[in-house]
Amino acid sequence: MIELIITLTIGAILLALAVPSMHEYIARKRVSGTAIELAADIRLARSMVQQQNQPIWLNFFDNLDFSCYVLYTEGNTVDYCDCARTLVPMCSAVGSDAPVALRSVFIKSNTGIKITASGRNLQYTKPVGAPVVWWGGTAEAEVDGGTLGGRVRVIMTGLTKASICSVSGHTAEFGDC
Repeated sequence: MIELIITLTIGAILLALAVPSMHEYIARKRVSGTAIELAADIRLARSMVQQQNQPIWLNFFDNLDFSCYVLYTEGNTVDYCDCARTLVPMCSAVGSDAPVALRSVFIKSNTGIKITASGRNLQYTKPVGAPVVWWGGTAEAEVDGGTLGGRVRVIMTGLTKASICSVSGHTAEFGDC
């Protein structure tokens, strides 16, 4: 009986040590996965510019409840797509000349992940597919996973692919910023 109690006590201690490490690992992987997904969507925007021969927009939004972004074609109108429009259609107009949402990502704040961008609206245009930042800021976004997951920065440059670096040093797969 004493041996069983000692074995259970040792097992409980090992479990208590492993659980926090697992939570931190999961948080880091969420941050890493979100950053990699954003970088892939940036590559998609640049390739869509070449395919469709029209500008592609990347629109970011964040508040206390969620963060999101939408990738969309410009269309031939002055309308736009906004991922923060949750109760109405994401794109402000319909029809053949209206913008078309190609991809959208919506992340609730209870996941522990938040995406913030220094420039809310980016436009990718020909010939190089370099991002043009509208309404101030630079072509950067940060994926923040809090104290467990850390922060990474996705830098959206012109001729090269989007680069990812670790702001907090939590994510070993990316170099430090």
